[in-house]
Amino acid sequence: MYKAVRIAALLVVLLALSLIPTMPTYSGSAVHKHVIAIDPGHGGEELGSTACLDLLEKDANLAIAFRLQALLEKKQATVYLTRTTDVDLSSRERADIVNATDAEVLVNLHLNGWEDPNMDGLYVLYGKHRKDAELAQVMHDAMWDPLRERALSFTDFGTTQFAAGVLLWSEIPSVLTESVFLSNTWECTELTDGSGTRQGEIAAAILAGLEDWFAQEGASTSPGRK
Repeated sequence: MYKAVRIAALLVVLLALSLIPTMPTYSGSAVHKHVIAIDPGHGGEELGSTACLDLLEKDANLAIAFRLQALLEKKQATVYLTRTTDVDLSSRERADIVNATDAEVLVNLHLNGWEDPNMDGLYVLYGKHRKDAELAQVMHDAMWDPLRERALSFTDFGTTQFAAGVLLWSEIPSVLTESVFLSNTWECTELTDGSGTRQGEIAAAILAGLEDWFAQEGASTSPGRK
């Protein structure tokens, strides 16, 4: 009788444990346990594009960086930001910060600007062809569809080599993303509507690129530098 009671009690405990919600795991994510550096462009006296009323590019870059950081950390990636406040850093300082970490890739975040308020589209830039070009193409291909889905008119500017100091001096695969044109009337409206929807879409598009990069055959599968 006593043995039967113990068994019944044990079954109740096991049933109760089975009903406790478990924390989600993200080991299936390609960025899981990888290390990513994010460099929000501009800062301090370096304003970036000023074409959008009430939103400077430097502030938009930082807001998107924080959203991307949250998405990556939710998937248990390690994230380093070169700046978390409104501070001006030189390209050399940014590269030195990144090189002092164990980051495997670097994303330098920017938004574009142009005189024509109807111009919009995606640019992904790289510094050194051998080090960066493959990452740039993977990022571009993943970002293109999500960013153009809601845009009124969206141009594919492809990938381009660009001698940005932070890209050249960083020791890991690095890209500069010009995700959308802040100077575009529609993008400006979306980015200043208070919802954060467009910022979230940009961050998610960059995350998709990083997922594709680490998922490809030959990409580093352990924490640390690629």
